[in-house]
Amino acid sequence: MSVLLQLAWKDNFAADREAAEKIVSLGAHMDYDIGALVRANRAFLGRALRELADTGVRQFLDLGTGLPARENVH
Repeated sequence: MSVLLQLAWKDNFAADREAAEKIVSLGAHMDYDIGALVRANRAFLGRALRELADTGVRQFLDLGTGLPARENVH
């Protein structure tokens, strides 16, 4: 199963899947769990934005690329 599907990213292209598999393979050679790192990064983004919103920040500029993911910042 594709790493992107494991991470619940249902909207992706063949090039996305190929790149993800290469990154996961490279990470495995260095004892990195890329899936866990990606999930931790998304969790941090959510926590950071909630904290900023709680302090009164009301506008955010998302400079990311790609298709929207689950729990995006929009």
